[in-house]
Amino acid sequence: MRGQWLGVYQGSTDGKIMINIDEVDDHFEGVAYLNPSTRRIPASVAYLSTANKDHKQSVTVDIKPIDPRTGFQSNWEDIKGLYEEGPLCQDNCRL
Repeated sequence: MRGQWLGVYQGSTDGKIMINIDEVDDHFEGVAYLNPSTRRIPASVAYLSTANKDHKQSVTVDIKPIDPRTGFQSNWEDIKGLYEEGPLCQDNCRL
């Protein structure tokens, strides 16, 4: 592993984040775990890869939700029934 960053994030929701970055031949690959401070949305895992090792990058990120029942990566279709529809459901989600 080339590096790891632990911290917090803020936005429409806030929470904790862990990012692991690996150096792979001519580029970097990484995975980020986002754990929101609320149960109204699922935790997520995000995969990223750079085109090269330049200091300035544009990346596309593949984000998958984590199933709160198993702790494993899932698809939204498999877990959406655990969450309220519409605006974020505050603290009264179905979990």
